[in-house]
Amino acid sequence: MKFERLSARGWRNLADTEFCPGPRATVVFGDNGQGKTNLMEAVYYLLAFRSFRTNNAQDLLGWNNVGAKLEADVEGQGLHRTLAAELGPERKIFKLDGKAVRRDSPALAPFGTVLFVPEDLLLPKASPAARRRFLDLAIFGAYRPYYREAAVYQKLVKSRNVALKRAADPTLLDSYDQQLAVAGARLVVRRRKMALALAPRFRRLFAEIHADLDAELVYQGHASVQGVDAEPELASALLEGLTARRGLDLKRGHTGYGPHTDDLVLGLKGHLAREHGSQGQLRSLVLALKLAEFEILAAALDEPPLLLLDDVASELDGVRRTRLFETIAALPGQTLITVTDPEFLPQLPQRFDVRVNAGRVT
Repeated sequence: MKFERLSARGWRNLADTEFCPGPRATVVFGDNGQGKTNLMEAVYYLLAFRSFRTNNAQDLLGWNNVGAKLEADVEGQGLHRTLAAELGPERKIFKLDGKAVRRDSPALAPFGTVLFVPEDLLLPKASPAARRRFLDLAIFGAYRPYYREAAVYQKLVKSRNVALKRAADPTLLDSYDQQLAVAGARLVVRRRKMALALAPRFRRLFAEIHADLDAELVYQGHASVQGVDAEPELASALLEGLTARRGLDLKRGHTGYGPHTDDLVLGLKGHLAREHGSQGQLRSLVLALKLAEFEILAAALDEPPLLLLDDVASELDGVRRTRLFETIAALPGQTLITVTDPEFLPQLPQRFDVRVNAGRVT
């Protein structure tokens, strides 16, 4: 896809902004606190219809603004479209070519993006929830309707938890268990498919950085569903597990079984990476993981997605930084990179530099 123009009004600390990135690598530079990440966030928000920093729309508004409006001209799979978002303290409206659209609409599928932020480098040692989130976002990038599937499951878990705390009628819990099992089976199938697609790419890309080490990536669910592949059988196994553990869940007041407790396990030579990997190896694992995500989305869209790198280069050592920018230089698509000092980066094909100072983009 190609991101051609951004218009931002009332967004965080940005002055009213018109931003046109270059055709390949655009370097957004400036001192800390000037608005580089805010600009990157605005671009991401228009493509994903969500922020990578907050779930509170109020946080996205400038201090003296009661609303914000974003608009972008984009091209995907040969189509020129206009994306827009209007935000207020209690409203969010998303539009495609002037018509309201939901973030899970298949019509948004061509407008893919892969985001890489410094927090991603903590992924191997982070909680399982962070790795599940990475996997879910990768699936969403390639398959927009997954957002609603995941939201349905999360809503059911919350509702069942409320019922557990109230020691609700067993009939109500039976209903929640049946719905959770069906929705959970769909999530497991999607996640396993994505993990299987990531694994060989991840292994290859990591080997290019650390040729002497084998990397592994495995989606790990509860032992009771291991070896169960078909979605109906998965639903039956999950239902059995929920029923068997209901007594324990009633005591604890929450649902302790299901895909919301699964993990994406990163390994090195048969060992858990988080326990045995050096800092450099762990960062190489994340770099390989993000590049594998990029390859999968490019294959799903049949063209490169937009790659967003927010202050990542400064967190990588020379070896990993060189590998990252060698990859970027070979990409035919667009990349947006934020950095404090533009001289810190190598020359890249058709590089275009943009400065952000006190919220102004020049």
